[in-house]
Amino acid sequence: MKRKFKFHAKNYGFMFFICTLFKFITKRMASQLRSRLESCSALLESRTALKNLVLSKPDYVNLLFKMAMDSTFKNNYQACWILELVLAEQPSLLYPHIASFCDCLSSIKHESAKRPMAKIAFLLVSSSDFILTPSQKQLLMDCALEWLITDTKIATQCYALDILSELSATYPELLEICRSIIDQRYASSKPSFQRRSEKFVRRHFGSV
Repeated sequence: MKRKFKFHAKNYGFMFFICTLFKFITKRMASQLRSRLESCSALLESRTALKNLVLSKPDYVNLLFKMAMDSTFKNNYQACWILELVLAEQPSLLYPHIASFCDCLSSIKHESAKRPMAKIAFLLVSSSDFILTPSQKQLLMDCALEWLITDTKIATQCYALDILSELSATYPELLEICRSIIDQRYASSKPSFQRRSEKFVRRHFGSV
């Protein structure tokens, strides 16, 4: 009995050491990633270098997801920039994070974060590689509608329209809702939104 007890005690001590070491390494990696994000600029060269770093170290991927989906993180929008590039290269990395992504999307408020997150949302709804639950589709639809009718950047609104276009296969009522919004805003919209609107109308109504 004594031997058995000593064995478990030593085993527990070893496990505690491993957990402590893992936490230390994770904390250090998170600190390093935060530092790199702080120094990351909007220049493609800077963003690409950080994207390559994340892809070279798998443990960085989960940390990046957490930072991108945390709207309270001060470098949240930069994390979103890099996450977009990472997923454009390896979309399969999104699989374990679909639920949390859909849940957090509406909490993203920084304008520079919305566009890359909208692009990721479009990837989710447009690729047959991803299977979304009805509740996840609902979350994406609600968020896209909010982007479309509120004063957000045009690039985000364009992706919102693309998201709703894809989701209209599940929610056909979206077609008339989007057509109404397009009709109201078309004349005063910027050319990029007008072109995206024309694409939407041609796809679903046959002519502009």
